[in-house]
Amino acid sequence: MAKRTYVEVEVFYDTMGRASPKRITFKGVEYPIDRVLGQAVDAPALLAGGQGKRYTVRIGERETHLFMDDQRRWFVEEREPGDPDEHGSLSFNYPKELSHKMEALKR
Repeated sequence: MAKRTYVEVEVFYDTMGRASPKRITFKGVEYPIDRVLGQAVDAPALLAGGQGKRYTVRIGERETHLFMDDQRRWFVEEREPGDPDEHGSLSFNYPKELSHKMEALKR
């Protein structure tokens, strides 16, 4: 079962007020968002519960969903250890190419 994990997000707002997330801080580690895929949509967080604006983003080679709730707080659906690896866009875990950097930071 996934859990809702609130994260810090660096966001760019255009002149129309549309938000475009640029960077996420997950458990103290910053991850650049390489690309926002498509428009933000109102959608449920199916794995962790709740509702919000759902952004599909690419971090490294992995797609994941990033949500902004009604209080304008950002969260991801974090998989618990042992959860099956669903479609990559449904839950957040460390992108493979960044896992080594994460381990190096812990040392």
